[in-house]
Parts: sequence; C-alpha cells; structure tokens
Amino acid sequence: MGVQKLLPGLYLKIDATPTEISAMLLITQNTTIPSPVVLDAIMLRSADRDSIYLLMTEVHGKTFDSVSEDMTSEEIAQVGLALKLSLEQLKTIKNPFSAQICSAAGGDIYAPQIKSRSLVPAFLNMTAFHEYMRNEAHKYWPSISWKLEKTFGPDYMESTFCHGDISPYNVLIHERKFSGLIDWETAAWMPAYWDYIAALMPPFAKSPEFHELINTAISPGYMDELEGFLVITGINQGIKPKMFDFMKRQEDTDESSRPEEHPSVGPSEKW
Repeated sequence: MGVQKLLPGLYLKIDATPTEISAMLLITQNTTIPSPVVLDAIMLRSADRDSIYLLMTEVHGKTFDSVSEDMTSEEIAQVGLALKLSLEQLKTIKNPFSAQICSAAGGDIYAPQIKSRSLVPAFLNMTAFHEYMRNEAHKYWPSISWKLEKTFGPDYMESTFCHGDISPYNVLIHERKFSGLIDWETAAWMPAYWDYIAALMPPFAKSPEFHELINTAISPGYMDELEGFLVITGINQGIKPKMFDFMKRQEDTDESSRPEEHPSVGPSEKW
C-alpha cells in the first residue's frame, strides 16, 4: 500500500480496503475523532487484481514515534487523555451486522496480531471467537489453560468498535498535542480488551513513552489478556508451552505471598 500527497491537504491512498473506507465513514459520521475524511473512492479492475484508490483529507501532525523522546511525561499524559476520549467515542459506534465479531465492513478481520498472513474470520458471537482462539493453542490447550482461561474462557463480554492498530506510527502529534488517529484498515468490532493488547503486542518495538501513552489512554489495562495472546502467538511461532512455565511459577509465587486474612476481623484490621 502507498500514500501519495497530491495537493496541500489532499492525499491518495493506493490499495485501500473496504474495511478502511467503512471505518473512516463511521468515524466521520459518528465521532469528532481527528481522522482523514473520505472524499472519494474508486475500484480499478484488471486481469491480475482489483485496486481501490482512496482520496482523503490530510491530518496535520507527526507520528508519536518521531517526537515522543522530546516530550515530557506531562505532555505524554495529556496526549494519552486526549486519545482516551477518542477511544471512548469509538465505543459508542453500534454494530449493525449480525456477527458480533467482524470488521468495520461486516466481514473478515485484518488482525496481524493473530494471523499475519491471512484474515481472521468474522464470528457470530464472543463464544465462537474465544473457541477459535482456544483452537489456536492446538493440542497444548490442556497444559496452558491455567493461563488462557482468564482471556478465552469468559463469553459474557460485549464487543466494541476498536481501531485495532494503535501504534506509535498511527498516533499523530502537532505542537506536542494529540492531533489525529490514522490507518483504519484493522478497525473491527472486537472484545473490549482488543485495542490494549493490539497496541502492546509484537512485532513492533514499543518504547517506554508509548507504554506510558497506552496505559493512560486505556485504563485499566488488560495484562491477563495481553499475556494470553502472547502465549497463543508464541505457540503458533513454534515456542513450546513449557517455555511459559515461568509465568505459572510467578503467579503461584504471587498467590503464596499474599497475606492471609483473619476471618473474625473487620476490613481495617487485616493482617
């Protein structure tokens, strides 16, 4: 995919996706999030492939990655709070499709955190999605279920509209303030934890400044869910489950180190 500047304030994106266009239209129609506005889109068909050309407006700013080292903690916190308001607006966008888990266009999802070379299918409900993720653990599920049940066991969670790729390269900064959120091809209705774990998972290196930003923008965080996805993706990359035994030992240590409570004393008299 490529983006070309045509005129001041006007960009052309080559090989845009229906999901990206649908998401950008939803953002414009339902929120005040600073984001590129769709002006026009056309599909050019050829014998080899179809290409979508997207004409859109510019959002002023530099990527967070390029300016964060020169920002103070207070400035990063302010950017995080502004991003938080934008993400809260995303949650208000209702899903008009029958599938509870689906892309902004209602179909399969581009989620490279799960599948780097193919799309993740849409799912009718959260139960089906979590079953899919459990299946990603293949034959190892019994030995690692202690870690993954917290993430892929509960099915009561509702889906919410997510950006899906809040990276240091998609958050824009202008004059040390949040100025925009770009690249919406990963947008989808996903579990509430999705934007948090998608932001902090590999493959991209994440700076301490970016961790600070995300932990301000998405609070409370979803560390159990993040660790669960790291285990799943690690297994898919050939890492054996025993490599994650340290996580189990750490949890057991944390549990054993907690002070016991005397059953007959009140809250202010705990041991």
